[in-house]
Formats: sequence, C-alpha cells, structure tokens
Amino acid sequence: PTVAPTNSPTPQPITPPTPQPTTPPTDQPTMPPTKKYPNCVDTPSAFFLWKVTKRGNVKKKDCQWLAGKSKRKRRDICKQNECRFGLFEPRRICAETCEFCEPCAEIKDSRFFYRTGKKGK
Repeated sequence: PTVAPTNSPTPQPITPPTPQPTTPPTDQPTMPPTKKYPNCVDTPSAFFLWKVTKRGNVKKKDCQWLAGKSKRKRRDICKQNECRFGLFEPRRICAETCEFCEPCAEIKDSRFFYRTGKKGK
C-alpha cells in the first residue's frame, strides 16, 4: 500500500468493453430431460428366481415374461426379495420393468434385523 492516495485516476479504461455478447443464447431444449438412470435396463439374457415348488424345483423367469404381466402382478412379483440358487430377485434383473431405477431405490415396507452381541452390545 501507498502512504498517501494516488494523484488522480487514469483518464480512460485501458481496453474498451465489448458492445454485446459474442454469441447469442441458445434456444430452449427440444426434448425434456429424462429421469432414466444409466443402469436402469433389463438384462435380457438373465433369469430371476420366480419360485421354488414344494418338491424343491426351481422355477425361473425372464424380463420378457414379467413385462407381459399386468401392472399389479408385476408390482407384486417385483417386491420379491429372495436370492437363491445363483438367481437374483426380479427387481435386480428387470430393473426397468420393475421401475427399480433410482441409485438408492428402496422398498418402504422392507425390514432388517440387527443382531447384537453378548449382553446387548
């Protein structure tokens, strides 16, 4: 800093300002943005665990079969959360059909159990 103020301001700005923006603004987007997430796709060649019969036979289905069901039936099937016999649950295999696409999708009525150690710790 100087001890005293400077004598006077400069006579003019060193570079003149530009008269207007150099490029005009763009138009509105032509299509609205989508909410589809990049990993929200069905796995066409994979099967999910449909059910296990009383005799222990494993029944598996694919996303095309699931997509052919009514919306209510699809919702019920997509809620299944059992992974066994090397097969995932429907919502993991058929994410788009089950509308299970958010990065942290959750099932609101799911429950979990936290086991405590000895003496409740």
